[in-house]
Amino acid sequence: MARLTPLLLLIILALAGCETLVGARKDLHAVGHVLKETVHEVNASLKQ
Repeated sequence: MARLTPLLLLIILALAGCETLVGARKDLHAVGHVLKETVHEVNASLKQ
């Protein structure tokens, strides 16, 4: 059992890292969407 523990920890860390990457990608996508909306609004206000 003692030999399996480091392996289990590595697997858990790898899974946590994947979750973090997926979360970061979602955050970046949301930020990109907000930036697009902002640019769109700025362009619209400049045209008026």
